[in-house]
Parts: sequence; C-alpha cells; structure tokens
Amino acid sequence: MANERKLAQKVASLLRGLADQIEDNPNFLTGLNLDSADVPAVGKKEEIKDSSELDVLKILVEEGPESLKEKLIVLELKELKKIIEQHGLDPAKVAAKWRKKEKLINLILEKLAVGK
Repeated sequence: MANERKLAQKVASLLRGLADQIEDNPNFLTGLNLDSADVPAVGKKEEIKDSSELDVLKILVEEGPESLKEKLIVLELKELKKIIEQHGLDPAKVAAKWRKKEKLINLILEKLAVGK
C-alpha cells in the first residue's frame, strides 16, 4: 500500500512537471501531431437537468444494458442519484447515502431490468 502511494505521488509529480513544460513551451506538442479535437475538454461536467437528457429506459431497450452502463459511468454521483430519484428506483431513499458510483449504477441497471 505504501509503495503504491509513493508510485502514485511520483506519477502525479511527473504529470505536473509535464503539464508545466507544455504550458511554458507549447511547441513541445508539435511532434505529437495532436489536433484540438484529440484532447478531451477539461472542466466541470454539465449536470443532468431532467431525465429527458439521458433517457435511460430508451437506451436500455434500444442499445442494451452494456451501452447504458457505459453512459452512466461518465456521470457524477449527484447525476446518478438524480436519475434514481426521477425514475423512482429507490423509494426508501437508501441510495442517497451511497458514495460509490458502481453501487448506484448497479442499482439503476437492476431496477430497470426487473421492471421489464
């Protein structure tokens, strides 16, 4: 565990140094042949405002559970909880205390599959 932590700190330090180098010398990226479309946007994700933005039932029926799982994985905890609330998947509100995305995603997938 301690070794993993030290390794993680070294990698994080290396990445910070690389980021500093890129910021100080943008030509550093020239040899990588990157296009701005190749670099993912960084910043706060937009929240789901209502269930129509991600129609979980439609995705489940048309694309299957694996596709739905892929779409859920990128969401934040509060977005997953909002989906659970909007679809009434946790009437006892037990999931409101959960802090693991995997657990929330499994709940969504299980409850929607049972409802089929």
